[in-house]
Amino acid sequence: MTKDITFYHLTSKPIEKTLPNLAFKIFESGQRALILCKDENQMDELNHILWSFSTKKFIPHGSMKDESPELQPVLLSTNIGDLHNSPEIVIILNEQDIQDNSSFKKYSYMFYGNENDAEVISARKLMKSYSNAGYSVKSWTLDKKENWVKV
Repeated sequence: MTKDITFYHLTSKPIEKTLPNLAFKIFESGQRALILCKDENQMDELNHILWSFSTKKFIPHGSMKDESPELQPVLLSTNIGDLHNSPEIVIILNEQDIQDNSSFKKYSYMFYGNENDAEVISARKLMKSYSNAGYSVKSWTLDKKENWVKV
């Protein structure tokens, strides 16, 4: 079975503004997610953002620093091996290579930046590497009007 890997390139809104809506859609679908953060600072920041991003929407979530991570529909971590909540989806916010990991039904990379930023260059290398290895790679970009455009 071929792994599907989707890359989301953010150009007009940073991850902190875009991730909550994606996490909410995953939660609404009844699936569980692991959000793989760059570091503990990002994990703490996103934990706060997910609690306060909307007065009309609620995303039950927690981080690996909290008690009972296994109960969280959306779990924030810095380690792809933290599968305590039995996630089907992983959202990767760092340069983690997942080629040796088959724990998830869906793999998504989310990155922010302009064409020559290091994060964008690194993501493109990962895309090429996965494509050359036979993975099904899809790429979307968020344009200035906040529409997703397939690349």
